[in-house]
Amino acid sequence: MSERDAHIPAEVISYLLTFLPVKSLLRFKCVSKPWLALINSPDFIKNHISRSLKTNRNLTIILGYASSIYSADFDSFQDNVAYPTKLTPPLSPSIDAPILVLGSCNGLLFLSTTLKDSIIWNPSTRKHQKLPPTSIEYPCGRFVWHSETGFGYDSVHDDYKVVRVTQFHLGWEDDFFQNEVKVYSLNSNQWRKIQDCPYFIRYLKLGGTFAGDALHWIAGNSPRLGTANQVAAFDIRSEEWHLLPLPKTLAGDFFMNLVVLGECIGLFCNYYRDHVDFWVMKEYGVRESWIKICSVVQPTHIQSFEQVKPIGYSNDGKQVLLEQNSSCLVWFDLQEKSVKSVRIHGGPKYFNTDVCLASLVKLPYSDVQQVHQKKKTQDRGNPKAGPKRDDFLSSGFKLVL
Repeated sequence: MSERDAHIPAEVISYLLTFLPVKSLLRFKCVSKPWLALINSPDFIKNHISRSLKTNRNLTIILGYASSIYSADFDSFQDNVAYPTKLTPPLSPSIDAPILVLGSCNGLLFLSTTLKDSIIWNPSTRKHQKLPPTSIEYPCGRFVWHSETGFGYDSVHDDYKVVRVTQFHLGWEDDFFQNEVKVYSLNSNQWRKIQDCPYFIRYLKLGGTFAGDALHWIAGNSPRLGTANQVAAFDIRSEEWHLLPLPKTLAGDFFMNLVVLGECIGLFCNYYRDHVDFWVMKEYGVRESWIKICSVVQPTHIQSFEQVKPIGYSNDGKQVLLEQNSSCLVWFDLQEKSVKSVRIHGGPKYFNTDVCLASLVKLPYSDVQQVHQKKKTQDRGNPKAGPKRDDFLSSGFKLVL
């Protein structure tokens, strides 16, 4: 066989393409039918996500505030300057119903303006799936109520799920509460009611934190103020509740919340106007695996702040990107205990920050998919609509030297 007839094995092509960004892969769908089939295949999409997570690549920072959502490549923040681009999700926000980013998983964002207007959206492909409305079954009597939601991936059933926990209670000085838990499945495009949550989820309006195949919320045994905080976990595969063990050495009066750092569940404890401790659970579910990665002291390490939240590690793992007071981002050096500000040009003045992995995950019930299916049906019914010729690499993956 001459060099001119040399072929690149499909396995090698597939492996090399997993290193590319989503924007390039979307363009490369036009190369040939085999490339289109490969890039659209579920196995390739999963391999591309896995490669991105392992290499800490293809990450974007989502800056959301009120009716505006912006995104910027995570790598640009490592140069201490970012130029966010405004996104236009298919929602209609208002002053009373702003767009909330309530979850991010494998390149999909769960966005909501109201309980009746929620979507799962892939900002890379611009495809979306609108969630059907579902009612709330209110108990008899007068109650205070709130809903908490979370979004994650069920690896056993290859399904994306939204979990909504609606809780009813008599006030912050009473132990009584009851709740209603519903789960939305992207595969079935339906909601269903499941077992109640045995814990009272604190009303934080931040959405559940997804890590270790579970959604997590700060919770307690009752609504009563002063009760100890716990971390309630909902296994999205088995749909069962459990408590996540906390670090043994937690002490003092602090505000506690959750985050994901390097695919691990993280905990940040804010000792108001003093310092913030950042913890990471290296082995999910193992209490002894909690590691305090740093303490940020004010004003020694960073200027005075009311709140600070970790966003993600730098590529070399030596720095952590922090959101400070919902108005600026800084890099905190874990060794030098120093900070560097990130200049943001063109973004919102105030924002809530999320990390989104750029991916090719398809949404099977999106309007675009339905139009594509309708066109295929019309083509099958037209005897004159024969197969179109692919003029480039139609016979396979061939390298001409």
